[in-house]
Amino acid sequence: MNAKQVIESLSSKAKGILTDPDRLSSLIQKVKAKLEKETHVSMDTVADDCKTGLNLLRAYAKNQYKDVPWKTLVSLVAAFIYFINPFDVIPDFIPIKGLIDDATVLLFVFSSVKLDLEKFKSNDEKTKR
Repeated sequence: MNAKQVIESLSSKAKGILTDPDRLSSLIQKVKAKLEKETHVSMDTVADDCKTGLNLLRAYAKNQYKDVPWKTLVSLVAAFIYFINPFDVIPDFIPIKGLIDDATVLLFVFSSVKLDLEKFKSNDEKTKR
């Protein structure tokens, strides 16, 4: 199963999470906790985009940022569902390889929503000034 197939298989669950603020908040917290726990090099390459994606989802959930395509939201949530699932294609308990598949899925999604993440970051920086 490639990264695109993984995201497509999780999109229905992702849509359900996006329509439930409590479930979305729970997902954000789980991803944040796993990111803080994982210090492997493969995760370093995606950590900044993960944080941006989480901030975007948090702002979306709080109605602070809505200028994002639904497909981008679904893709981000699907990738984060995959990331927190310890028993995905390559289980997380397998040293190194278990995180590399997570990083691969995340990198695929981040590259496909790159412009939306950049737009959000730009907007977020403007509102902080």
